[in-house]
Amino acid sequence: MTKKKDLMQMTAADLMTTNVVTATSDLTLDGLALIFSANKVTGVPVIDGENNVVGVVSETDLVRHQADHPEATQDDWSFFRRLDLEELELVGDGFHVEELPDAEVVDIMSTNLATVEESSSIQEIAAYMIRRRVHRLLVVKDRKLRGIISTMDLVRALATHPDGPALH
Repeated sequence: MTKKKDLMQMTAADLMTTNVVTATSDLTLDGLALIFSANKVTGVPVIDGENNVVGVVSETDLVRHQADHPEATQDDWSFFRRLDLEELELVGDGFHVEELPDAEVVDIMSTNLATVEESSSIQEIAAYMIRRRVHRLLVVKDRKLRGIISTMDLVRALATHPDGPALH
């Protein structure tokens, strides 16, 4: 039986999620919203055809875009954002935000990336998240996406590690 790594010796490679939901820069915003809803995520890396990370986009970016574009009505967008996966399936495949047909991920994504390497320590990861005020870090090697670490990954590691606090 393999002994679990000491909590403070864990690295990005130990914490990261490798099955990462991604988007491409040419994806429409209604397609992006569907990805968020279907996968229950609040942000995704944006990659090119060679798996190079070119940006990151979040629900906050969608909200900002909506606020800047009055043609997208609050009622329509609010309704869509409240849908969970089961409700989305009931609405059907034809549902989309018609007010934003020409907007694409490239129009709202951030290219100011918060990245770490697989060897980054748990302390470095936590400090970087605090310093950058971000909830997710992309794990990259030579611009290629290797994984993602969210604040929930840090909390999960702390809560489930044998050296972590006992949960009652």
